[in-house]
Amino acid sequence: MTDKKRDIFDLLQRLNPLHRRKVALINDLFKMDNNLLIERIRHMTHHLDLIIKFEWREHKGQELRERLEHFLQEHELRKLPRDSTIDWSYTILKKYYTWYQDKKPQTGKSFISKHEDFWRLILERRSIRKWTSKEVSPELIDKMIMAATWAPSSCNRQAWKFTLVSKDKRHLLQHRVLEAAPIVILLSIDERPYFFHEKHAPALDVGFAAQNLLLAATSLGIGSCPVYFAYPYIQKVKKELGIENYRKIYLAVALGYAAESPDRPARPYPDAVINTT
Repeated sequence: MTDKKRDIFDLLQRLNPLHRRKVALINDLFKMDNNLLIERIRHMTHHLDLIIKFEWREHKGQELRERLEHFLQEHELRKLPRDSTIDWSYTILKKYYTWYQDKKPQTGKSFISKHEDFWRLILERRSIRKWTSKEVSPELIDKMIMAATWAPSSCNRQAWKFTLVSKDKRHLLQHRVLEAAPIVILLSIDERPYFFHEKHAPALDVGFAAQNLLLAATSLGIGSCPVYFAYPYIQKVKKELGIENYRKIYLAVALGYAAESPDRPARPYPDAVINTT
């Protein structure tokens, strides 16, 4: 998309009354809860971080920087705990001031390295539906969820939530595999922060997080099975599952030590799935 076409697209989007209403809602400090406030701080910090990676332009990012500082001040007024998101925001603000003063892109050295074991994880992961009685420790569950939170998300929103469903509430799920699994985690997401043009972004963000969780489970020797779960009936029992009404449940992941070793399913050859234009 050319810059001119992108500008026209952005203008049409802003003129859309639904878009304007949503933008006004998610930027109104007096109407947003603490979770949405922190998401907006994370979202603005992400965009400020993008700005400082490129060439300096006068006034570039000033309005965004002022709005971010205003939201951070509100965070302090509410006496919310200062977590890693807030620390990161202040770090990017400091880099922005350096960028604006020095007029040089603020980029660090690449830390990406080769990980040959990654391919083994991809090839060995299977969807498991039969489990042993061996318990999965809380420490391993924490590790898998931590891996999920390091997945990419649209504009770094990280709007997901991971709910461990206890045995006495499994009947609410109405799913045979999930009722039998040792551990069940529901992945839901707060769709409020997403803009009008990001219709599919929440589902994608859940998918990114789920893939991290599945691969982390494989690396720890734990079987897993992803289950699509965006059904209308499950949205009606969110309160009983301790999930806020404004969240949408998209996916369930069953976890446990495997009591089966499924064969590797066939995959199409690359030329059947790759298209070059």
